[in-house]
Amino acid sequence: MGQQVGIKTNPNFQILTQTADGMITCGEVNEDNTISGIKLRVGNTGPLFPHYIQMDKDGDVRQKGRQGTISVCPGAFQVQAGEMVGAGIPGVYIDSGNGDLVLKSLGRIRIEAQDIDLIAQGGGEDHGYIQILANSKVFIKGDDVHVDSTNLTKIFSDKTVECIGNNVLNLYGKSIEQLDASAGFKGSTGFLPLPWTPREFSQAIADLGRIVS
Repeated sequence: MGQQVGIKTNPNFQILTQTADGMITCGEVNEDNTISGIKLRVGNTGPLFPHYIQMDKDGDVRQKGRQGTISVCPGAFQVQAGEMVGAGIPGVYIDSGNGDLVLKSLGRIRIEAQDIDLIAQGGGEDHGYIQILANSKVFIKGDDVHVDSTNLTKIFSDKTVECIGNNVLNLYGKSIEQLDASAGFKGSTGFLPLPWTPREFSQAIADLGRIVS
């Protein structure tokens, strides 16, 4: 029967060709009991650093999806394309369908292009988000930096916020309200007066929530 590493066996399994340099199999049963319709392997089974491409016939839809394709290599995985495509035609196009698209690296992920667009067009309140998370620092630098929103623009820091215009700093608003920490809990004119301004009230609630938490 030959190569069958899973618990189950496949009576249709065949080794199409095998040399010291590589092998091609049809119907190989893998360790997770997924049957590969075809599997191309460099070297033979059980190398210290596996190198293969497999196209699965079945699979667990909850884990990795049915009829998946897996490429594994110990060296660099390189794709070069697009030298002869016309303007507006993608040189490399990846569509993950209903699944997420995940790029993971223990090193650096770098995106280089003439222009870069990040677009989120999900429907409903739970989608259409772009998140940038860092456990250290986030740097944004450019000749012009524009932040534009239709509802709310908010900048918050647990410690210090600096707004610096080395030449000119313009603040425009239909109404501008400023308050310090004392006014946030005392109101505008004394000890807990009512009514507070809406901004003073919301800021006091936010500060109290951070203290309690």
